[in-house]
Amino acid sequence: NVSCTLLDRSNDKVWLRLEVKDTGIGMTPEQPAKLFQAFTQADPSTPRKYGGTGLGLTISRRIVKLMQGDMGVSSSANQGSNFFIELVLPLQESQDQSHHQLLMEQLRGVRILAVDDNVSTREMLKETLRSYDMDAHTCHSAEQALQLV
Repeated sequence: NVSCTLLDRSNDKVWLRLEVKDTGIGMTPEQPAKLFQAFTQADPSTPRKYGGTGLGLTISRRIVKLMQGDMGVSSSANQGSNFFIELVLPLQESQDQSHHQLLMEQLRGVRILAVDDNVSTREMLKETLRSYDMDAHTCHSAEQALQLV
């Protein structure tokens, strides 16, 4: 469940809060403090059970902090978690479509190979890249990518 809330707005900026509610396994009170550390997961057995390295949240938080925002989580064991991002973003008066059109022309027909071990992510990547009229192909591993290249 994803929600976006407009917290404040001025003439040239908006303050947004994006929130994702996860109804999964949740975390104990001690685990969220460790969650955003590189190569650390709240429960060390999680990668074996659910996949992942624990790096995604670390990278995401660093990006959000570089954008002068905040990212965090509240959670209860066996009740799920609420992840949030708060950002102040500049408002653009009008959008110039010429750059978008130029980019679309430059991407049309470009051959690309996307590698991801997750089937749904791979399909999403393929469809997104094809929506830009790119010659998109996907595979599930570096070994398969090397064979295709």
